[in-house]
This record gives sequence, C-alpha cells and structure tokens, in this order.
Amino acid sequence: MKVTASNNNDKQLDAVKNKYEYWKLQIFALLFIGNFLYALNRRSLSFSVPGLMKEFHFEKSDLGKLGSAFSLSFAFSKVIGGIASDFTSPTKVFGLGLLFAGICNIGFSFSGNSTNPFLFMTLFWFGSGLFQGVGWPPAARILTLWFPKEVRGTWWAAISTSQSLGKVHRFWISSFFQVVDLLHIMGVLQLNNLVGGLPCCFPEFLVSSLR
Repeated sequence: MKVTASNNNDKQLDAVKNKYEYWKLQIFALLFIGNFLYALNRRSLSFSVPGLMKEFHFEKSDLGKLGSAFSLSFAFSKVIGGIASDFTSPTKVFGLGLLFAGICNIGFSFSGNSTNPFLFMTLFWFGSGLFQGVGWPPAARILTLWFPKEVRGTWWAAISTSQSLGKVHRFWISSFFQVVDLLHIMGVLQLNNLVGGLPCCFPEFLVSSLR
C-alpha cells in the first residue's frame, strides 16, 4: 500500500511539473511577443516624422509636443502599471495595456481625417504612451513569479531581446509603407497579439495563482 501511494504521489508530482513547464513556456511566449509589439509601436512616431511633416505640414515644434506628450504619459503610467500589478493580476494589466495601446495607435492613424489632426494625434499619442508604459512592470512581476531565481537572469535577458527586435523590425517595416498605413498596421498587430495570446493566460488555475 505504501509503495502504491508513493507511486501515485510521484505521478501527481510529475503531472504538476509538466503542467508548470507547459504554462511557463506559454507565459514566456506571450511576454516575448507582447514586448516585441510594445517596442514596435513605441517607435512609430520617430520613424514617421518625415511622413507627418510632408503629409500634414507639421512643424518641428509640433512634433516636439507630440513626443513630449508621449514621454510624459509613458513615465507616469510605469508607476501606475507597477502599483496595479501588485494589487491585481499582472497578466490582465499587461494584456489590457497591449489592447488599448493598439486602439490608440489606430485612432492616431485616423486622426488625419479629422478637422484638427494635430489635436487628435496628440490625444491619441498621449493615450498610447499611457497604455504602453504599463507593459513592463507586470512583465517583470510575472517573470519573478514564474521563473526561479537560479535561471531568472537568462529568461530576463531573453525577454529583453524582444524589444531590440521590435525596434529593428519597426525600421524595416517603415520602409515599405506610408505613415498612416504603417500606424494602422502597428495597431492591428497589437490587437491580433491580444486575441491570439491572452486566452492562454486565463484558465482558472492561472488567474488564481497570479492574484
């Protein structure tokens, strides 16, 4: 009887370990793709400057205001993202930031059709910074929850490379599209990532383990 009970315990332990490894890889994939797309969108304005100046006749001072609005909201939202990740599910904070940043980028791309393009672009770009800034704090907390300290540095470095890849791909993609089309594409990519990646993060056991 003792041998049978021991074997059952070993099987249960192996099942838990396999389940943990499966979800750890799912979480890593989500964080990698999500941070890749965050970085991809974060550089949208800097690479779009020539197109904005040509298409909408913006002055350098106007672009400076756009950049300042983003930087201000981005810095502020990092604090909010960190606090929110401590008091609620970090996967929700990460995913919702990705969703609403994509919505803001799509709104930004449609601002050129409005009566006051600069005003609406500023508002949407401010909103984009507000939601993009909340991305990294929950990612850092998820890493500390799911990856043991012995290998955390390796996984952290692997996640960090996604941001560099996002910047490189952003430059490559920008050479093929006009500024407005490019912003549409960036926003839709973020929404697609949310639809495809977040469902794996909301089984009951995972949600409860992160709260």
